Amino acid sequence: MFLGKDGLPRVIEKLKARIAEPVPDPNDDAYWESDWALCSTEKLIAGLVSTAARLGTLLIDTPTRQALDLRRTASPRGKKSAENRRIEAEETWRPHALKLAKEVRKNQPAITQGDLTYEIKQRWKLKGIHCPETQLIPAAKYQ
Repeated sequence: MFLGKDGLPRVIEKLKARIAEPVPDPNDDAYWESDWALCSTEKLIAGLVSTAARLGTLLIDTPTRQALDLRRTASPRGKKSAENRRIEAEETWRPHALKLAKEVRKNQPAITQGDLTYEIKQRWKLKGIHCPETQLIPAAKYQ
């Protein structure tokens, strides 16, 4: 059901007009055990509308939804690329960066992550391999 410009209150009013609310009967155990006796009509209808809206969003099949689903899962090429970058880092710059991080932390145990990155960059000695500043903190965290 399309909510339109009046939104949820209008939908709730339409539903209330179409739903026949049971009459409370003190002798009817089924009524007193039902949701009608436990919750107000407004609360029940709001719950119905909310559930219907959630189910509706699960079932939509739009280009935007499809794009979201594609972004939630990594492609096989992306996984392979990430694995190759990890292996390359392990074989090239990561051991050097960890060694420098340990040296700096030995002398300055309370150093901040930003200052640690700066110190590693200043002490970088590998020729031909650029200091990967954005990867230094994650690499040093998991040593």
